[in-house]
Amino acid sequence: MSFDNNNSPEIKNSLLRFFKEEKVTIETKIEVVASRPEDKDTNPQLKNQEQVLHIPREAAVTANSQYINRLVMNGFTPRWYVVFHLNNYRYTPECPEFDGDVQHVKNSILQNVYGSKFRKKPLVGKYKRARMVWSTEFGKTKDRPHVNLLLEDFPHPWDAQKSLEILFNFMLPKSARCVWKNSAHIQPIHQPTKDNLIRYICKESNWKNTALDYTLSDTIR
Repeated sequence: MSFDNNNSPEIKNSLLRFFKEEKVTIETKIEVVASRPEDKDTNPQLKNQEQVLHIPREAAVTANSQYINRLVMNGFTPRWYVVFHLNNYRYTPECPEFDGDVQHVKNSILQNVYGSKFRKKPLVGKYKRARMVWSTEFGKTKDRPHVNLLLEDFPHPWDAQKSLEILFNFMLPKSARCVWKNSAHIQPIHQPTKDNLIRYICKESNWKNTALDYTLSDTIR
């Protein structure tokens, strides 16, 4: 998900607020560079914006990792790490179709597991659905878009690795055609490696691409 593929300044303001709340320690200060009037005319991404937020990569990785750890402290219990590829090589963080496609992927996962009424499942409580944290990476060459997913246990029979492999490798590509068939890799999450894994899925974070998808990820307050 990209910060600069949305003309709303709320994304920048909310992230800056998050940095202050989390008290992220960084050696390099966040630079707020005022855009020049001619930039607004030549770059539609900067239209009606007076500032462009530049965030050092390491600071973005740290902030996203801390955000996930805060979800864990609030009750998020990731059981599975899932990575699967998208088959549209034209995807970029700025691609206008990208956000809608990955939202459809999430809906397809939940519908396959919970049925058509999955939207009525709460995120907390005895009858809650499994919660997810989404991260998207495009690779160094930008031609291998893939999704990193931290996933809580689904209800039986989707709580076993074999069942999840069937779901992500075969069932999901049928309902979400942007998913590459038989591309998913699934492994259980163990406590000793959890912190490293959280940081790993945030490794491509920078000021242009958050890597962590705050819209798709389930928020636990």
